[in-house]
Amino acid sequence: MPTIELSYFQLGVGSLAVIFLCVIILVERLSLTRSILIAAARCVIQLSLIGVILTYVFKTLNPWLILCMCLVMILTAGHEIGARQKFKIKKWRAELIGVGALCCSSVAVSLFTVCCILQLGEHAPSPFYDPRYLVPLLGMILGNTMTGIALGMDRLSQSVADNAEIIEAQLILGYTAKACMVPHRRNAIRAAMMPIINMLSVTGIVSLPGMMTGQILAGNGPALAAKYQILIMFLIASGAGGGIILATRWLSRNYFDKRMRLIRPKSGMK
Repeated sequence: MPTIELSYFQLGVGSLAVIFLCVIILVERLSLTRSILIAAARCVIQLSLIGVILTYVFKTLNPWLILCMCLVMILTAGHEIGARQKFKIKKWRAELIGVGALCCSSVAVSLFTVCCILQLGEHAPSPFYDPRYLVPLLGMILGNTMTGIALGMDRLSQSVADNAEIIEAQLILGYTAKACMVPHRRNAIRAAMMPIINMLSVTGIVSLPGMMTGQILAGNGPALAAKYQILIMFLIASGAGGGIILATRWLSRNYFDKRMRLIRPKSGMK
């Protein structure tokens, strides 16, 4: 069965759902109507533009263009990680930590997938950087890893701020900076990993994620769609987990100076 084409009129009818939500928010006087409308407009513009860009990228298969697109995705995700932090550290340090963790986790997992896993199949992508596979894979893994890293870093900063006196007392007693940060890092990692664990636990029962839904809507069988989704879930868990662990480790080092004195997090959104 061919994929059902959506007309602009159908999209307009679908927008009534957002308008209905805005009406409810107005009735409840929540002062969120403007934010929702702006976010919805951004969503339409961004997805429309990416649709045009990806159409061109898929046709040309230009490796430099694909690389530039991936870099824009990574840098944007890194910027969002820094922007979501409640506590400030040195200028651009949060963004650099985010980009570094994303490159060592999400990018590495994506390259492993297209260079190794997909090459083992009967119809391997050629070239290996075929954007039909690389870009969607990187986007899905980046999005989930970005959220996990941002949550983990924010939770670690909050924990250090709340327990600054305890950490300073431990340093006086002879604890190393690394030993002081161990319990705070562990709690931050657990908190950041919880959404990923929940997602793995309920996928297929409570929710049908985007990859599986897209495969089914495209006309593929549910069994094949399930295989794709299982692979994606494993990749997301690996990328997010690795990124969270690296980011919290690197961030914890920024709260101590060269003399191993605690640098208290400064509150204030960027």
